Amino acid sequence: MEVTFDISSLEKAERFNHTWTDPQKLCGRKDAEVRGGVGPFGLLVLASAKMEEKTAVFFRVFKAQNKHVVLMCHDPKRSSLVPRVYEPTFAGFVDIDIANTKRISLRSLIDNSVVESFG
Repeated sequence: MEVTFDISSLEKAERFNHTWTDPQKLCGRKDAEVRGGVGPFGLLVLASAKMEEKTAVFFRVFKAQNKHVVLMCHDPKRSSLVPRVYEPTFAGFVDIDIANTKRISLRSLIDNSVVESFG
């Protein structure tokens, strides 16, 4: 599946703290349930009918000193109701000039319970 998100404005982007060097920790702190200035936006994949189980694949845009920083997160914390399932968060900073492109593409490959995403 491939989807493109158009970003209408970056004015409300949260300030990026230069000490945020670990994208996985940042995604843990600012997960899909935490509202931000620009984000989170993305997809809920492998979601159950009542949304008790879901995997969030999403982006956030921050404003650094001279540019914008795009964070991509894969958050499976709510992917299963089964206890003690291995649900690691994956994250990374996406190298994109969002101020010029005003869009972000997300490509996700989904196979049974496996989700691979590329931004």
